[in-house]
Amino acid sequence: MSNTETKTETKKTETKAAPQQAQAQANPFAAFDPMAFWNASQQMFRDAMTQAQAQTSAMTDKFAALDPMGYWSSFREAMTQAQAHTAGITSKLDAQYVELEQQLVERAHLAVATWAQLANDAISYGSRLSTEARKLGADTAKKMGATA
Repeated sequence: MSNTETKTETKKTETKAAPQQAQAQANPFAAFDPMAFWNASQQMFRDAMTQAQAQTSAMTDKFAALDPMGYWSSFREAMTQAQAHTAGITSKLDAQYVELEQQLVERAHLAVATWAQLANDAISYGSRLSTEARKLGADTAKKMGATA
């Protein structure tokens, strides 16, 4: 490239820049592009929202284990199961208790009947012993010659 060509290109650049500078001086807001400003502000808003959502989800992940509703629902479920289990056991125990109570009443009646029989037998045996003792006493007195 020669020196003359370089000077020509420089003059072309200077001539193009001169009208733009003149236009900028005439309209001070010519460099303000409202769409570019709008797009930039929207991008900043999107970036802020993305960052806020990331922080929120990170916080949610950290504190998800501390959710009291999760604990409450599991506690409620455990209590419901325990109550159902207890009700089942109670009904079984109640049936067993009724059966045991009936057996105890039958045994008590049997024991009273046995004691009554033993008491009756003891009275009868005492009566026989008394009769035998009186007979032996009377026989002994006869042998000794005692008169009554």
